[in-house]
Formats: sequence, C-alpha cells, structure tokens
Amino acid sequence: MIAPLTYQDILPMNLTSRSNISSGISQVFAAAVVNRQFCDMLLQDPSIALQRGYLGETFSLSKEEQDLIVSIRANSLADLAKQVNRSLSNNYRFEKSQKAKDSVVNRGDTSTQAVWVRSA
Repeated sequence: MIAPLTYQDILPMNLTSRSNISSGISQVFAAAVVNRQFCDMLLQDPSIALQRGYLGETFSLSKEEQDLIVSIRANSLADLAKQVNRSLSNNYRFEKSQKAKDSVVNRGDTSTQAVWVRSA
C-alpha cells in the first residue's frame, strides 16, 4: 500500500538564544539555592528579594523578568522554577512563531513554499 502525501507549509524561523534572557534569572536561582534566607524572601516577597539582591550584588534582570518573578506565587523554589520556565518557554515559542509569521507577511511574496511528506 502506498502512503498518501501530506501538504505542509514551510515557515522560516529565526532562532535566537535564550541565554541572554535567562542569565539574570539564573543568578536569582543560584542565590536561592545556596542561601535559605534569600530563598524564603524570594518566595514570600519577591519584589524585596530582587531589590536587595544577594551579597551586595543586584541581579541583571529585564523589567519583564522582574515582573514575571514578582507575579508568581509559589510555595517552593522548585515550583517557582517550574512556573518561570513554563512562562519563558511559552513566551519564547510565541515570539519565534510570531517572527516567522511576520517575515512571511513582510516579505511581500505571494509564492508558497511547500513540502510533500509521506504520512505514516
């Protein structure tokens, strides 16, 4: 039996590194892992914890990253990490998808790219 062919559009994707987004967040979590007092403050009052920093050092967070951490209510560091990761992953996928769609629209190109794939 011959498998039917399936038509799929190909959208260009511009992949960017998330490392610049999460470096400040990594610092926050590293401080919370090594210092229970900072961890408790981060969970109870994240705004104050981020303002005070750790060992005299402030965190290099964007406004969006600060707002994200402050907006999350978590009972444990693991829960906080899970929620931050989920939010950043969803945001990253949305941005990647939106950039791909924008590049197709902005290209002004009416041709369609296609690929034929055998379905299993």
